[in-house]
Amino acid sequence: NVVEDSTFRVYSREAVLAANPDCILIVTMGLGGEDEIAQWKRYATLSAAADNRIFMIDAELVCSPTPLDFVKALGEVSTMLYPATPATVIGKP
Repeated sequence: NVVEDSTFRVYSREAVLAANPDCILIVTMGLGGEDEIAQWKRYATLSAAADNRIFMIDAELVCSPTPLDFVKALGEVSTMLYPATPATVIGKP
């Protein structure tokens, strides 16, 4: 997590590029998500772009306070980050 030690909620594109994350999760309300992915993919030296690990997730799923939505979001993100591992296995010993 390139922003775990920060108290800022908004990050510039330059700050993210400097951090060179392994993946990028774009939270969207359905508009502009594909355009944002295309913008990030232009940076070929960015690890997330080079490895095709730029993902989009619906804001209603990750910003909803219900326990069920949290579990759904966790499953969706885990599948994005670890596609070879079924979401039902992640987190089990």
